[in-house]
Formats: sequence, structure tokens, C-alpha cells
Amino acid sequence: MIKHLLASTVAIAAAAFLALSPNTAYANKRVALVIGNSAYQNVAKLPNPSKDANAVGQMFKKAGFDTVITAHDQGNLEFKRTMRKFEDAAHDADIVVVFYAGHGIEIGGTNFLIPTDAKLATDRDAKDEAISMDRLIESVEQGTPKKLRLIILDACRDNPFSKTMKRQRYAALRSSGVTGGLGAADPTASHTLIAYASKAGSTAEDGEGENSPFTTALLKSLTVPGLDIRLAFGRVRDEVMKLTNQKQEPFVYGSLGGDNISLVPAVVDLVKEIDPAKIKADYDLVAQVGTKRAFEIFIGNYKTGFYVDLAREQLSELTKLAALEPTTSPSARPSTEEQRTWSRLESTNDAAAIQKFIDRYPNSPLAITAKNRLVVLERGAKEREIVAQRADEERRAKAASDAERQRVEREAEAKRAEDERRLKIAKSEREREDLQAKLKREDEERRTKLAEVEQRHTELQAQIKRLEDDRRAKQAEAERQKAQERQQVASLQRPDDKPPARAANTPAQIKSAQAELSRIGCFSGAADGAYNDATKIAVRRYLLQQRRPAADIEITDDVVNELGAHKSRICPLVCQAGYVVSGETCVVEQKAPPATAKREEPKNNKKPEKKQEAKQERTQPQAKQTAAAPSSGRSGSAVMGVGF
Repeated sequence: MIKHLLASTVAIAAAAFLALSPNTAYANKRVALVIGNSAYQNVAKLPNPSKDANAVGQMFKKAGFDTVITAHDQGNLEFKRTMRKFEDAAHDADIVVVFYAGHGIEIGGTNFLIPTDAKLATDRDAKDEAISMDRLIESVEQGTPKKLRLIILDACRDNPFSKTMKRQRYAALRSSGVTGGLGAADPTASHTLIAYASKAGSTAEDGEGENSPFTTALLKSLTVPGLDIRLAFGRVRDEVMKLTNQKQEPFVYGSLGGDNISLVPAVVDLVKEIDPAKIKADYDLVAQVGTKRAFEIFIGNYKTGFYVDLAREQLSELTKLAALEPTTSPSARPSTEEQRTWSRLESTNDAAAIQKFIDRYPNSPLAITAKNRLVVLERGAKEREIVAQRADEERRAKAASDAERQRVEREAEAKRAEDERRLKIAKSEREREDLQAKLKREDEERRTKLAEVEQRHTELQAQIKRLEDDRRAKQAEAERQKAQERQQVASLQRPDDKPPARAANTPAQIKSAQAELSRIGCFSGAADGAYNDATKIAVRRYLLQQRRPAADIEITDDVVNELGAHKSRICPLVCQAGYVVSGETCVVEQKAPPATAKREEPKNNKKPEKKQEAKQERTQPQAKQTAAAPSSGRSGSAVMGVGF
């Protein structure tokens, strides 16, 4: 036990010595740059990078970094300015760390980090619109020699520009085109590591938690005090593969020397609280030994605490007992049998056996030692009982504290969930209001356009009406002027003068008359310029409708003008047998069902009936059906050819 305590003391002292040794790899100045790009302007936004950057920035601050520069949603110009600011802060640092979360792609064998305002219409735009990996490596390698240069990239995602980016510069290079994820890195400077969230050429997952799987593992292992950076990334790798079901494997490029290099020095462990269970175990061992030297070593090792106070009381009791022991003369020495029996009981904790020794040898010098040992054992039993009670109380207090902590965490989680729910409801309400406002604007725009169209239509109708009125007025004025001219000519002729002979029945006049007669529904033949029977019958129909004598007339220009002065149908529409008039067309007649008995017409009434029809034809003109189908005239109305 003494050796165990001495070894613990030596180990702690050695750790303190090593932590303060100038040969260890702990930095005097540590600087970190943390960038998270989520709000991309020309491709879909990323959910995690901003949250990952916040968490990593807080981790570096808690780890005691001298400078932590945190930036979000960096455009091209902002990205470069932030890097220059970092270079100024890190030029004399011993440890420099860059963490980037966002989009990253490989184009033509070169890795690029994508600012939020990048468009990347073609692969040639990458050098102007993106940040090359070489530029980032130069930022961490500039200035004084570093003990550790570390670049951490949570950027191995799918290429968001793959569907829109045109291949111009690398169109012919299949092996070095545009790919998702990042290509392998080869840092040239010493003490430089580049850590990818996933192997070169593969993509990483955003995960479903608050942070990406890679960032979650970094937060857990990267700043463990005294943990070598290579071992830390080994733990990160194992954690990510566990979280992603072996789908994603982080990878680190570069190499370091043989020194132990950690982001947080191991000396931090010295100020941590020592495990109470370990202290109790050491105290139990010391109590079993029960010697002054054992208690002195225990007190020197742990310095303060409940068990140290118990050890001091035990040491005090042992000192008092030693003072009470009587001095024995050389002649009062125990017998050989007493010494042999006590040697078997000297290291035992069996109180009954020690009591038997005292009862058997009450006058032996060793009886006093046995009694002291018995007192120590009794005190130790009582103390262990007290310690057990104290441990039980501590356990219960810890359980209550854990229960209270869990309750508080549950309440906090419920509050966060409620806040998120309210935010989602508020967001949905805002989106609904925005949609309603948009629909209202669109409806108002539609109504405005419709009103403009209706107004334009009304203006066009008014314009058409004005043009028609002007045309009719001009036509009436022309007819009035012609009538005046005819009157003037007639007034200038003397009564005994014969009117000059005018042309009549010319083919042109007859053709024009036929066209006008067709337009007003009195003629159904062809306008061929022949003054045939059909044309004469049409003229008579017209005259009958005008209540004028149905005599043969000559076709002159005056007759043509008279016919043209009519604007609508003059002769009624006549349909063939089985058809009736419906508006301006002939339709099939719907006959009534036949009567049960048909009255026979007297045979001797045929001739008088014909005479009666002829008489009616002379007294009241009526067209007789002679054609079989309607024909379209100039006005578009269907008429039938008729005869008298």
C-alpha cells in the first residue's frame, strides 16, 4: 500500500513537472479562425454550418485560446478580409487552427471553398468567385514557425452547382473535372495537418441532430486536456463512423513529429477534482495497514478533504497510544511462544482472534500492543461505518441532484420544443399572410388589367361606331348630292326637250342589278349579266314588295342605285316543301301527327281551285315555291329561287 501511494505521489509530481517542462508541445499562444457558411444565395441553404461554427467557436474559447475569430455567411470579399484579419492575429502564434463548414468542391484537381455569393456559371469562374485551398494553407503557414498548423474542413458535401455549371476549361478531362467533396490534400510545410469530414472524393452527411456528425465528434474529443491531436482525430474517426453506421470515414492528411501535441495542455488535469471513490479506496487500504507512516503518506498525498481529516484523527490516536505504552525493561521480554503467536496475528484484522491473544497472555508485553491494535480496529470499523453512511448520503444526494438536473433538462428541452413550435407556427402564419398578400396583389393586378382591357374595348367600340356613323353620313350626303344633281338636271330641261338617251340593259348593269337583288333576297341565280327570265322574275318580286306595278322595266344605273340603297332584306325568305322559315334560314318542318280520319277533297274542285289561285296571285302577289334548296345572297341570308 505504501508503495502504491508513493507511486501515485511520484506520478502526480512527474505530470506537473512535464506540464511545466519547456520541451513539451504546449503552446504559449493559440489562435483559431471559425467560418460557417449556410445562407447561400444561388443554391439551396445548408442547415448546420452556422450552428457548427458557433459550437466550435465556443469550444475554442472554453479551451483558453487567446484569439477566436468567428464569422458567418461570408461572401467572396468578406471571406478574404476575414482571412487577412486572421493572418494578422496568427503571425506569431504557436498553434493556429482553421475550422470551415460549408460547401467545398474540387475542380480540375484544385480544392475550393465556396463563399455564399458564388454563382459558378462555368468551371472557369471558380478562381475568381471561390477561395482555393492553397490560399487557406498560405494563411496558416505564414509568419513564425508553428508548433501546430491545423485546418479542419466540414465541407465534403455534394456539389450544388453540378446541374447548372458549364464545363469549359475541363470539359475534355474526365479524370479532373468538377466533383462533389474535396480532393486529397498534400501539405508541404511541417507540423501541418488537414482534417476532412470524409475521405477525398466522398461526401459527408449533415445528420439529423443539432450539429453534423463530424462536428459532434470534434466537440467531444478535440480539446481533451493532454490528448495528442493524432489520438484525438482517431477518436473523432471512430465516433463519426459509429454515428453514420460506417458510411462516413473522416481522414487526416499531413504528419507531425514525435512530440506529444495537444490543443489543451495536460496540466489542466491537476486542478480537476479527484474521484471520491479513489480517495475512499486508498483510505480503506491505509486503515487496514493502520500504521502512522501509512496515514502520514495518505495525508501528504491528498492534502485536504473528509478522508484526510479522518486520517489525521487516526494518526493522532496512534500517537496518543504510543505515548501511553509503558516502557519495559530488557528482562520483561515476551516469550518465544508469545512472539510466535503474535507474529501470526500482527497483520490480521480479526478482532476476536486478537481478544483471545489478550485473554491468553494478559501479562505479556505484547498484550498492550494487541490492545492498541484492537482499539485501532474498533475505531476503523466505526469510521468505515461512518464513511459508508456518508457515502450513502452522498449517493442519495447525487441521485437527487441528478434527478433534479434531469428534471431541469427535461423542462428546458420542453421549453425549447415549445419555443420551436411557436416559432414554426409564427413562421407558418407569416408565410400564410405573405401568400394572402401576394394573392391579393395578383388579384388587384388582374382586376386592373381587366379594367384596362374593358376600357380599351369600349374605346374601340366607340371608335367603330363613330367610323360607321361617318360612313353612313358620307353615303347619305353622296345620295343627297346625286338627288340634287338629278333635280338640277331635270329643272334645266325644257318641257319640249326630249331627255337624252341613257344606256339600259347592258351586261354590266344587269350583273350589278343581279348582285343587288341577291343581297336583298329577291334573286337566287348567278350574277352572269344575262337579262333572262329568272332576272325578270326577281325584278317583279322586288316591285311587288315595293307596292309598284309589276311590269317589265329596263335595267339602268338608276335602278341599280335604287336597289343598292336598301340595307336589308326586301323579299321574304321562301323555303321548299317540308321546310319552314326560322329567322334567316330554312329548317325542317315538325309535322303534327296525322288525324284519325282524312277528309277527301272533291275531285270536281281542282280547276276552280287553280282559277282561284290565279285570281289571288293577281290581287295579292305571293311567291310560289320553284326551287329545292336555299342559296346565299350578298347579305349572307339564304333565299330560294321563285317563279310566278
